[in-house]
Amino acid sequence: MRTAALDSSATLAVTQQGIAFVVVALAEANFARSQLPESMSGRPSLVLVGLSCAAVLAGVALVNVGQGGLGLAVGTGGSGLLLVQAVQRTISVPDDPQNWPGPKVGARSS
Repeated sequence: MRTAALDSSATLAVTQQGIAFVVVALAEANFARSQLPESMSGRPSLVLVGLSCAAVLAGVALVNVGQGGLGLAVGTGGSGLLLVQAVQRTISVPDDPQNWPGPKVGARSS
């Protein structure tokens, strides 16, 4: 089954948003890594973030060569990996009521 290619305005939008997303994701990971001690849980792995961002950029590249469906699937997969990593980092950060943004919701003291 052959699918229609994305029109030029959709391709441009995917390209711009994909590149901006990768820049922000890498900048956030680099900043968070620079602010957290090496021993602290929740510190991002630049390798994992970089590989996920590479998947997003591969999706953008596929969209730009006319493989819209495959490119969108690959880019969505890379975005999903970034989301999973962000959630895992958030969960693994220890609860510290004295630190911003305050105690975690549902955190219980024992």
